[in-house]
Amino acid sequence: MSRRKTLHSLAAAWAMAITLAPAASAARLEFDREAYEFREDAGIVFATLRLVDCAAPRPSGSVRVEVVAADGSAREGVDFYGYAAGPIGTPDDGQSPSGAPRSFRTLEVPIQIVHDEESEGDESFELRVRMPEQAALGCDDSASAAPLSTSAAATVTLVDVPFDQSTVGFLRSELRVTETDPPQRRMARFVVERTSGRQPISVVCQTTRGGSAAEGEDFAPVAEVLAWGEGDSSSRDCLVPVLSDDLGETAETVAVALQVVAGEAVALAASRATLHIDDDDSPGRVQFESTRFLARESDGRAVVRLLRRGGTEGAVEVRVLALGREAEEGVDYLPPRSTARWEDGEQGPLEVELPLVRDAEREPSESIVLSLEMVSAEPLLGDLRNAIIEIEDRGD
Repeated sequence: MSRRKTLHSLAAAWAMAITLAPAASAARLEFDREAYEFREDAGIVFATLRLVDCAAPRPSGSVRVEVVAADGSAREGVDFYGYAAGPIGTPDDGQSPSGAPRSFRTLEVPIQIVHDEESEGDESFELRVRMPEQAALGCDDSASAAPLSTSAAATVTLVDVPFDQSTVGFLRSELRVTETDPPQRRMARFVVERTSGRQPISVVCQTTRGGSAAEGEDFAPVAEVLAWGEGDSSSRDCLVPVLSDDLGETAETVAVALQVVAGEAVALAASRATLHIDDDDSPGRVQFESTRFLARESDGRAVVRLLRRGGTEGAVEVRVLALGREAEEGVDYLPPRSTARWEDGEQGPLEVELPLVRDAEREPSESIVLSLEMVSAEPLLGDLRNAIIEIEDRGD
């Protein structure tokens, strides 16, 4: 259904017959204000047309009245939609619940304001009343009807409001906790930021399907509503409890997501996040800290960092292999001198050095492909099992 049809339906529901009456003193219609002012983001608002100078409780007769909008700087169908119509007076077929003739003295005029993304300044238009010529109603005990004034008009100003889109998202899309951490550290804390917008909004932060961890065994489900008031831009915390067990497991994951539950024009910049639960009862996984490392030839060495994650049970050892690329073994670099070894219970990062050969020749940047190889039977290798070293030659 179009906006115009929707508004016409609203107008039909709200339109009231204004009961007017003949009188020696001319009754008239007027708006309750000469000028209205509404914010552009107000949605549907109302102007009120009322009957004045009519003494009769139930004016006799009826006249059909229409309230229409005359375009000004604001354009109907672009900046607003507005229309209302109804019989004025006491309709022959109108009765109140008591059986007396139904009488109306006001008409509510609905105006639907369009909030657009343009910064265009305040705009205005005029509301006018249309009636049949020589409209008259009875407003006293005389048998004759007095003319009804048709000069009612009001100005409506739409106050420009910048389009206010709120942007909300996780500060970090990846978090990692260890299952056997102390209880206060087994509470995964996802930070949710609001980076734009000032309107009141609410989102729900909840655990969802898709992770390998078991709900109720590895973590407690969460569905927490995070709310921001008008003008509030502070961050919110979404806490996911991690449960401990005595099973030897590989690292598991929990999927967490954001969903808008209240507010207009809310964009989710980073709506999904993953919680990684490591288990100290397993040997864990070893991987590079990054897929890309930088080194200068003049330093005489390149340093890469390795991480052990997902468990600390037992001693583990891995070797870094240099596979070359533009750089040539024996000419630009030498094989790594050592392996990386963690003892039982150790988990911190370890560094492995790769010697670089300095020469007097000025060369473009060269790279070396690295790979991991297990020395001990355990652990498994993590996702970042390959990396690249880029060697920069500055000629110094």
